[in-house]
Amino acid sequence: MGTQRFRTSTLPALGRLARRVGKQRRLPSHVTHHLRTRLRHGWRRMVAGMAALSPARRRAARAAAAGEAVARVPGGWGIAPPAVADSAAEIAAGHLDVVASLFDGNGVTWFVTDPPGPVHHRIGVFEEHRSAAMKALADSPLHIEPGMVGREGDRRGRSIATSPRIIAWANHHIGGGHIVGPELGVEIEFWRSEPIGRVVPDGRFGIASFDPDPAPTERVVIRGRPQPTHSVFRLDIESTRVPFDVDIVYTWVDGSDPEWQRSYDVALVAAGRLSAEAANRSRYANRNELRYSMRSLWWNADFFRRVFLVTAGHRPPWLADHPRLTVIDHRDLLSAAELPTFNSHAIEARLHRIDSLSEHYLYLNDDFFFGRPLDATTFFSPNGIARIALSSAPIPPGAATAEDLPVDAAAKNGRDLLSEAVGYAPSRKLAHAPYPQVATVIREIEERFGDRLDATALARFRSPSDLSLASSLSQHYAFATARAVVGSLSFLYLNIADRWAPTQLEALAEARDRDVFCLNETSMTGAREDRVDRMVQSFLEDYFPKPSPFESL
Repeated sequence: MGTQRFRTSTLPALGRLARRVGKQRRLPSHVTHHLRTRLRHGWRRMVAGMAALSPARRRAARAAAAGEAVARVPGGWGIAPPAVADSAAEIAAGHLDVVASLFDGNGVTWFVTDPPGPVHHRIGVFEEHRSAAMKALADSPLHIEPGMVGREGDRRGRSIATSPRIIAWANHHIGGGHIVGPELGVEIEFWRSEPIGRVVPDGRFGIASFDPDPAPTERVVIRGRPQPTHSVFRLDIESTRVPFDVDIVYTWVDGSDPEWQRSYDVALVAAGRLSAEAANRSRYANRNELRYSMRSLWWNADFFRRVFLVTAGHRPPWLADHPRLTVIDHRDLLSAAELPTFNSHAIEARLHRIDSLSEHYLYLNDDFFFGRPLDATTFFSPNGIARIALSSAPIPPGAATAEDLPVDAAAKNGRDLLSEAVGYAPSRKLAHAPYPQVATVIREIEERFGDRLDATALARFRSPSDLSLASSLSQHYAFATARAVVGSLSFLYLNIADRWAPTQLEALAEARDRDVFCLNETSMTGAREDRVDRMVQSFLEDYFPKPSPFESL
């Protein structure tokens, strides 16, 4: 029986894989991800086995058995205390505060050398002050090691006493099995004196040398705190960070709400015949993605000013009242003639009408997640230009038809509109990732093409004549009118209904190497949907274990 099952399920899949490899001359990316993940796990098990008898390993095992989180530190293992901070950037700033206090208290002159990055801070100390700096750090609870975050080669063969840079950090347990540490530490560079001035340590990018002021009398503000720096660094820092507010706009629907379901059914009957995709209920499935998306936002992207949650009159039961959160009803944005709506394009056409919305904001679906710490420069340049992320998928040729997928029809309509109006015809879709918006650009689009947007807003369900304003048209229009550039966002679109989804999720959780990712789906029914629900919940709880301040439960 087992042999028959293998033949009927596994062999066809292997055959398809073999044909694909033969055609493309390479393994699919999800297969290579899976193989790399298995190799990493195997290597870690081997290393753990070799170290199983060491005293440090036994102490770590006892701590883990007692429910404490343990992590590697220079020279052994240590217990990671629970994180008190709500975000990665807050932990990084806390490390900077500790180092600043230690150095100030021990007479060590130091200065900020770089813009505050999303994952760690970099400061400078003159080489002649190295011994005093190391003594101050030795008496602190911080761990130190040579090298620069992400540069393993800098650490090989280096000692703390001679390395041109060191990392200072403390481990923090944020829940589940996830511990953060040196990636959020403070990088300390030791600048030596040369005839041309103070020289940057080997391998450093940016300013190669500078003539220092007698003392770092300039100040740069980092998370509300003025920190010392030299004039050359202050000017560099202020020219490379976003100086304006950025808001977040979520759209969310609870497809399990009985009142919403009744309204949906009535509207569906009145609409008559629709395409399967326009009336696809799977798009409204509620797997608590919003909860984890907000966790990812607060932990990895806490540069935002306020969050606006646009809903069809309902509210997640776990959502707390918070001064940085406002819930917006569809009735606040759309007219009575446009309601109720089950068309995401219609809602997108009115998002910019939110009261007190900032000039720059990000539009998110509830299945978007920030995969690692980011700052606002990922989505906007310091001069206010949006950074858009293009998909590898092309906009199909030809005019929109009733047979098109709604997303393709809207993309076609936007392309044809721009081609006629401004002589620019985009060829690729936008990535299914947070969409940077500039309110001035959108208001200009509304002035020029208001009748087309009004028609989209009146469509109860997605239709072949729609425009996708916030998720396509506004970015392409901004690019065509020199108010957007193509960014370098590292993103992943993952179809959770795909047979390879478990492998892809495992690889993503292991690497944590994407700026953002989207967990989308196609239609599913019955027991398979239950399995996918459990898979997604397990993955999200493991990836984002720390509750955000937006949660009340």
